[in-house]
Amino acid sequence: MGLIVFLPLGLTLIVCLAAMAMFVKMQTRGHGLCEKRAMTLENDLTQPLEALLRLNPEARRLRRKVTRLHLEEATAAASGNAEALPEIQEQIELTKAAQIALDKEQRGIIFTANSKILADRAQMHRSLRGMLPDISAPPLQVVADPPHEIAPEYHPVTNFSARQAVTARFQMTPEQIFGRIISSLLERVGLNANGVFHESCGATLARRDQTGRRGHQFFARLWWSSP
Repeated sequence: MGLIVFLPLGLTLIVCLAAMAMFVKMQTRGHGLCEKRAMTLENDLTQPLEALLRLNPEARRLRRKVTRLHLEEATAAASGNAEALPEIQEQIELTKAAQIALDKEQRGIIFTANSKILADRAQMHRSLRGMLPDISAPPLQVVADPPHEIAPEYHPVTNFSARQAVTARFQMTPEQIFGRIISSLLERVGLNANGVFHESCGATLARRDQTGRRGHQFFARLWWSSP
């Protein structure tokens, strides 16, 4: 008789423990998928970003060379040194051709980076399907200096880490977490299994400490939260 009295309590306890275990499992799966894809997306940006920044010295050299050659051209023209003009003008054309080639390389790197972002975002969305994911993955956050010129230097925008961050928000319903049977049992024992559980994670790129070293290095940094 005593056992029968405690049977509902035992059943409730078993259902609650099962529900908790399933919730933790589903939450861990969601976090794992979100974190893996977010880190993949940001890590895929590291190489093209560093490659783009490594071209800055050449972009700067060519721009200065064109400026110097135009000054030499103007000086030769003003002084009546017509014999020097053809060679100077040839050098200007060759330097501009080098700028065009460099500009093409720079744009190719940016295009590759942004293509990776789109592909990784789509893969992340597929990984979290069924959880109604809302994914924010901005294009490569760099700015041209000077703007609107061929083969400019490129630099990370102000507040780069925040603006380059990829963020994924997703949600889990009780039926997704517990399944229909457990959800039904929770309702039978008087526990409200309604509502939606919201989760989010993200990653961004941060500049690695380069004290005493040349070049640019970045690494992906992860975060997640449960609103």
